[in-house]
Amino acid sequence: MLVFFNFGNNLQLFKNFARKVAKPTQKLSNERTFIAVDIKPGAKLLSCWLKLKQQHNLDFIKWVDGSALHLTLRFLGEIPVELVGAISEALSNSLADFNSFNLKVKGLGSFGRPSPRVIWVGVERNETLNGLKQTIDDALLPFGFGREKGLFMPHVTLGRVNFMKNSEAFYDMTDKLQSYTFQEAEIGEVTFYQSLLTPKGAIYKPIRSYRLPNG
Repeated sequence: MLVFFNFGNNLQLFKNFARKVAKPTQKLSNERTFIAVDIKPGAKLLSCWLKLKQQHNLDFIKWVDGSALHLTLRFLGEIPVELVGAISEALSNSLADFNSFNLKVKGLGSFGRPSPRVIWVGVERNETLNGLKQTIDDALLPFGFGREKGLFMPHVTLGRVNFMKNSEAFYDMTDKLQSYTFQEAEIGEVTFYQSLLTPKGAIYKPIRSYRLPNG
């Protein structure tokens, strides 16, 4: 059976119809990405972390893999795959003259009250770290990423809490360690990451790393 479509004199309508038939709409793929510096945990931080795990071994906490500790400088979220290469190159150009530096990993804390939702260690105020974030933010402006609202609160996530029965013991520990210096970390590299979400947690895949020259 033949079916006839009557478009009358509307040529544009016919062209649109023909285009849809000839070229089906394709869904563009995205990648979930962020920019960070890796933090290798030292003995004091590992000891504190172990104590936390032992103290809350009956709670439902998803601990971060020790080899994946990082301090996020900018979370980009889902971006088109076509932008990844251009952003990578822009970061390379912007970071070429940014020197390596040290920062102090200091203080145990959490987000969420009355029950904590994210357990973290912080860093001591560091103007060079703030300058690094500013450099990265500037590099991202041409791609439509505006200035982030709110105060930059650098931290290293240790675990995400689904349920914690004894939060009082946890807060006792954070009160004692809120100003404790765990280690001094050398920041000699920035990494552009892809975050792959899986049922067992996120997997962080480096897209490109940028060595920071010695000052």
